[in-house]
Amino acid sequence: MDIEGAESFAIEGGEKTIMNNHPKIAISVYHKSSDFRKIPEQILSIRSDYKIYLRHYTESIYETVMFFIPIKESR
Repeated sequence: MDIEGAESFAIEGGEKTIMNNHPKIAISVYHKSSDFRKIPEQILSIRSDYKIYLRHYTESIYETVMFFIPIKESR
């Protein structure tokens, strides 16, 4: 998801989907410096069973993506 700084609003709107479907999520976190903290807090407040990874794809400050990978319960 790369929606030019509105990622947090999209997470709010997708809360039920995240809760019910436990999707893999990729979110750009470079639009606002607070997103490095706010986005993971927001996702983990919905579901705490995610592993978080951070990747940076350019030499500039842009294109930093945070990945949320579902932790599956072993049965």
